[in-house]
Amino acid sequence: MIEFENVSFAYAGEEPCIRGVNLKAAEGECVVFIGRSGNGKTTLTRLSSGLAPYYYEGTLDGKVRLGGTDLAAMPQWERSKRVGCVFQDPKSQFFSGELAGEVAFGCENLGFSVPEIRMRTDGVIRAMGLGGLRKTPLDRLSSGEKQKVAIAAARAAGPRVFTLDEPTANLDEESAGR
Repeated sequence: MIEFENVSFAYAGEEPCIRGVNLKAAEGECVVFIGRSGNGKTTLTRLSSGLAPYYYEGTLDGKVRLGGTDLAAMPQWERSKRVGCVFQDPKSQFFSGELAGEVAFGCENLGFSVPEIRMRTDGVIRAMGLGGLRKTPLDRLSSGEKQKVAIAAARAAGPRVFTLDEPTANLDEESAGR
């Protein structure tokens, strides 16, 4: 599903932060990157989703493939349809001030019909136990609740791949298991 072939990456104006990475992750497989801060874990998630080098500018050497297709040849909308992203700081990716709007945002951008957006939004909110937060502004949520909202928003569009940067950092044990 995701393949890195001899991948090196340097953010604009910096030395490479990862070098010579070779990795294959099959569909249904969960891959966890562990290591000290600054060792490239976030960069690997950004490369997997196509955010680097297309949003986070830099120099990419090697190939990153998603479902056999080189990410460099894939339009941004297609990458966002296939890969759901959750950032380390979930509030940095919010576009809405309320739960349903945030969860629906990706589906709206991908052009889903209104009934489909409602079905997906309501389904994910229900599945993640977030119904009680519908009327609470996102800026009033706890860090863990914001993390759950970001995960719900990533799930709503139904991507086949998820990249999560520190996905359980703000969650209690029960929430992390969902």
